[in-house]
Amino acid sequence: MTLIEAIAIKTKNLMQEKNISQQLLEAKTNISHYSMNKILKCKYKDIDIVTILKICNAFGITINEFLNDDLFATSNLQIANKGTKI
Repeated sequence: MTLIEAIAIKTKNLMQEKNISQQLLEAKTNISHYSMNKILKCKYKDIDIVTILKICNAFGITINEFLNDDLFATSNLQIANKGTKI
């Protein structure tokens, strides 16, 4: 899976776990509906760290807590353009 896919899955999992709708997440992060849709549908080529920090803040977690998931294990990630594992 790509890093973008892992971020989308983690965000969706946190939304479900913390019972936060997409609309509320958009309001808490000040990320537009258009951009949040792109994030959740893996349509961005890259997501910057500031965006990830906004998402973490909205959930009340640190970036370490966000990334502390098997989704982000280097053995599970691939480089999007190459299709090879990191």
